[in-house]
Amino acid sequence: RGLAFYTAEQAVRGRVALSQTGAGNDVPFYLMPTLGGGNTLRGYGDYRFRDRNAAFVSAEYRWPVFRMMDAALFADAGSVAPTASGLWRERLEQDFGFGLRFHTPTRTVAHIDVAKGREGTRVSLRLTALLGGSSRHVIPYVP
Repeated sequence: RGLAFYTAEQAVRGRVALSQTGAGNDVPFYLMPTLGGGNTLRGYGDYRFRDRNAAFVSAEYRWPVFRMMDAALFADAGSVAPTASGLWRERLEQDFGFGLRFHTPTRTVAHIDVAKGREGTRVSLRLTALLGGSSRHVIPYVP
């Protein structure tokens, strides 16, 4: 029997979403980019920040705890603004926290995160599809 060695991992991800319309046209609020929730700013509620433009960055450090469980420390930051240049002038919303990742040898099954932002502490649980199906569902908004 061989020994399995598990190593720590780092991850950095980001996203910028810019909206451009013709003169005098507005972006409907339900099509504007958003920040907040388990995929972006984990210390804030889903869709908490919304405007025509959004920028987001996240850094995460993970290390093994058990064979199929990792721990993670993370920090997120992002902003929304009516103009692209305003993204860098607006106040960055920030959060930080820790979490656990449960996985099989080939895929992550669940995430539990505890994040602290300016508006308080949030706990989030995310599950992924176990049988190879899509873990993302898009539900259209119909006004």
